[in-house]
Amino acid sequence: MKIQNLILFLLFCRHIFWTPCAVHSLNNALKDIAKLEWIRLLIENGRKIQMFICNHHHSQAIYRRHAKVELLKPVDTRFASYYILLRRLVEMKGALAATVISDMWEQWRLSTSDAAVEVKRLVLDDRFWADIKFVVEFVEPICDMLRYADTDGPCLGEIYENIDSMCERIQSITDKKDPNLWPQLQSFIHGRWNKLNTPLHMAAYAVNPKWYDSKTGRRPPSQDREVVKGFMTAIKKMYGSSEEASEIRSQFSQFARGRGVFGSHESKADRQKKKDPIDWWWLHGVDAPELQQFAIRLLGQVFSFTI
Repeated sequence: MKIQNLILFLLFCRHIFWTPCAVHSLNNALKDIAKLEWIRLLIENGRKIQMFICNHHHSQAIYRRHAKVELLKPVDTRFASYYILLRRLVEMKGALAATVISDMWEQWRLSTSDAAVEVKRLVLDDRFWADIKFVVEFVEPICDMLRYADTDGPCLGEIYENIDSMCERIQSITDKKDPNLWPQLQSFIHGRWNKLNTPLHMAAYAVNPKWYDSKTGRRPPSQDREVVKGFMTAIKKMYGSSEEASEIRSQFSQFARGRGVFGSHESKADRQKKKDPIDWWWLHGVDAPELQQFAIRLLGQVFSFTI
């Protein structure tokens, strides 16, 4: 019965795109990165510090004498929380060091236990902190992207470009310290992005007016072969070979080149000034109703679903 329902859905809803949740995909990328042995060990050691300090009233009391904020407990279902834990450890490095070298720590009966000795060794290990800082630095662009995507607001027209910018930021960070690391990270990120990316995302990117402003310093979407191919695929799937599809393609050509109904000075000037691309289309797309409707439908879409 389930298979029959799936077949019926595919037959009658062929114009509908299935788009995975961006937050879930990015979270899985972080999960993949955490499988690298040296990063897995860093997270494991970071958790040792957090759990030991927080699971004992005495160590927690000593820590609170030196710190104004608590250590964070990661959530197993969200791998970003593990990196947020590492960032909090870096922020509290001084307080943690003051904790383990304090007289109260030395006089504590558990200070000579294997777990306490290991925590103290880690907290006073400069190499451990250098590695954590490096991981926090190159993972931060992904966490920024997670925060951006995890919203109820429309952002489909921004994601394609933002993913590229995220990768560029990560590569610029890793190349300074370990040029061999980026290819590994790239395989994880692109592996997840390729599963997430659909012609719908490329079409939304293609009709976002802000990316056609020369001040962005970017090549416009209409000059990207992959994006144009995705745009054409989306049109074909959503409209087939109808007259409306032909009109959308024709109007898009004018939009991309800034000609015809899109050639006015106001239309071009507002591409960057209008923060909301939907507002731009309502104002400047009135003489291209088919493309206007298509663009507003795309740009009004959210990019994630969380419960």
